[in-house]
Amino acid sequence: MTDARTQLVGAGYDIGPVTHPPPAIHRHWLPLAREVVVWSLRRAEQRDQPLHLSLGFNDLIFGNSRLTLAAQLWLHRWLPVDYLHSFTAGDTVASYHHQLVDPVPVNALITADPGPRETITRAKVVAAARSLGFVPVKSFTMPDGRTMRVWWRERRT
Repeated sequence: MTDARTQLVGAGYDIGPVTHPPPAIHRHWLPLAREVVVWSLRRAEQRDQPLHLSLGFNDLIFGNSRLTLAAQLWLHRWLPVDYLHSFTAGDTVASYHHQLVDPVPVNALITADPGPRETITRAKVVAAARSLGFVPVKSFTMPDGRTMRVWWRERRT
């Protein structure tokens, strides 16, 4: 099984026989990443802010490397994307609060409806984000039908 197929199966998707291409929905993950990256960078530029983006969910298909790849492929620029950790730091509001401010304060956070292998509690991420002044500003529909939200925290002067 190829690496991409292994990721799809590991993420909980039924991909059918190895001799067949993966289902058509999987062609839409990278274009979605491009859409999210372009929108996020444009918003940061309109606010004269650097973009410090983090994922508040864990998904084997739509992850930080997919967003970084989209920025490189379509925009020819490096975009580091961080993600919240539940396995080392704990699945707690306090842990997520800390991760959103240290070492670099995040100003754009992406949350999503839980996937099949989710280990991050969205309600805890949202509570941490709201306590820091994040507000939901944009929604995207993922290829599998889940909703993804971009939360933004304006720079404090």
